[in-house]
Amino acid sequence: VQLPAAPEPPGSIVGRAIRDEEGAELSGVQVAIAGTQFAAVTDSRGDYRIEGVPPGFHELIAQAEGYASARLAGVE
Repeated sequence: VQLPAAPEPPGSIVGRAIRDEEGAELSGVQVAIAGTQFAAVTDSRGDYRIEGVPPGFHELIAQAEGYASARLAGVE
């Protein structure tokens, strides 16, 4: 028996960049999916949304002037 699967539609990744454990928001942070051109910049509340993301697990890279880069693997 064969059951062909329909391809999953692209999705989005949303989140918030914070400065510390107390949750202070960071605006102007570039958040990108490693190895792709998918990226977004955080707004005044630190929120970002990356649209059109292919299904699967991804690694995010966050970069902002004056801060060390941060990586987060396993984002779906």
